[in-house]
Amino acid sequence: MREYISLPIFFTIGIIAFILGQPLLGLLRSIIKQHILAGELLIPLLLWPFLIAIVLYAIKRSFKDAVIVMLLAFLASAITYSPTLLINSSYSSPYIGYLMLLIPISIPLIFILLSIRYGFVWRATGISYIALILSFFVFFFISAAQHTDTLHVQKIEPPTDSVNLTGLLEYPDEFPILKKKLKAKLDSESVRIELPPEEFFKLKDVVNNSKFVKINDNYYTIGLSKNLAVRRLAMAENYTDVSEEEMKSYPVIEELINSLEETLKSTKTDYGRVYYGKGNVSREEVYEVMNFLKENGNSIRYNGKYYEVILDLRLSLNRYEYPPVCPEFTEEKLSKYPFLEKAVKEASIKGKAYVDTNALNWRSETGFEEHCIKYRGEYYGVGVMTP
Repeated sequence: MREYISLPIFFTIGIIAFILGQPLLGLLRSIIKQHILAGELLIPLLLWPFLIAIVLYAIKRSFKDAVIVMLLAFLASAITYSPTLLINSSYSSPYIGYLMLLIPISIPLIFILLSIRYGFVWRATGISYIALILSFFVFFFISAAQHTDTLHVQKIEPPTDSVNLTGLLEYPDEFPILKKKLKAKLDSESVRIELPPEEFFKLKDVVNNSKFVKINDNYYTIGLSKNLAVRRLAMAENYTDVSEEEMKSYPVIEELINSLEETLKSTKTDYGRVYYGKGNVSREEVYEVMNFLKENGNSIRYNGKYYEVILDLRLSLNRYEYPPVCPEFTEEKLSKYPFLEKAVKEASIKGKAYVDTNALNWRSETGFEEHCIKYRGEYYGVGVMTP
């Protein structure tokens, strides 16, 4: 009888696990500075097994039962969270949505049915799980009903740390490939150019850590990316055989091939569609790969399998207009949009601001159409984030 009386306690534990999980999620995000996939569900699912085990031990004074219920709870948590990982992976199926609904329904039913034969521990776990999942669904539907647009306002600053490349590009022997490719593309808003290693690293040394460059009278944000990838091929016509002994001289490529093979073991995707890459490779690794490509070419046969080795050194330029063409807002005009006024004044101090509105579609409800404004001699970009 005591065990049945304690069932409401286990139901409450499921709710408490969900409630405690939300501030813990906020704390964790502030520490790691990264998004946690479905964190509103993940953190309570990790916290819940410990809470239910502690409560069960307090009621039954059985360490064995406490361990069993903790393991059952962790198993239920892992199964519940697994469809989220499938959605975020390359695997795609129309049945994942049904799976996400089926799991929360089937797990407590299985626990409660097994409790008929195996006793109270299974029943308590099932009851507590129901409370946790119900709490999540209530939170989800309330959050969905209350979602509103968020204004994102950022001050548009002049590019003070820009590097002027105009004079450098005028020298006949400097950056011949870059000059040739830029000549046809420089009038575009954005430019993507693949460069040879010599010019890529020479440009990187000139630009250093600057975020902006100036070419003629225009400013650009600059990005220099170094990416390496390998792809398995079903067959290759022109290839070079590479032995295991030779591959040991190129550890970065060997590591990528091994990682690619591990990926292929767990996927049904066609060989040619699966890449395994490494971003931001070091200068030494780039030259290691360049030596490999010079000796062997892009297509190789290694351990009886065919691979393509891809090295991509790329320059990205995006035109940065300053001052931008923005309508000027007076105090009176800005006051007509109170949420925008609040965001702009905060951004004038902090550089950027995020302000939740009370509108599900702020632009359409207010009639505000501008994407930047000029206020008190300064410029602000205005964006709207819709949930």
